[in-house]
Amino acid sequence: MVPESRRVPRESLTARVDFKKPHPQLLLIAGSADNSIPASLNESNYAKYKLSPSVTDFKEFAGRTHFIIGQKNWEEVADYVLAWLNEKGV
Repeated sequence: MVPESRRVPRESLTARVDFKKPHPQLLLIAGSADNSIPASLNESNYAKYKLSPSVTDFKEFAGRTHFIIGQKNWEEVADYVLAWLNEKGV
């Protein structure tokens, strides 16, 4: 997660990511009903990281929007993330 900031979108448009470079463990999560950042975009970014030797995973949650962690039954998402963190030893 990143902190909410006006600079994040602008910086993310100009930053160059070396998808082959090793990085900390990365879990990309998405909601299937997200119209701001579609799950397909997150999945596309996930595919780019496959060239890296680092642990990278993707999880799409059905019926969730961009407000994924604030929706009803948010605990399902939090439990998944916690289990992932424990599994990866983060």
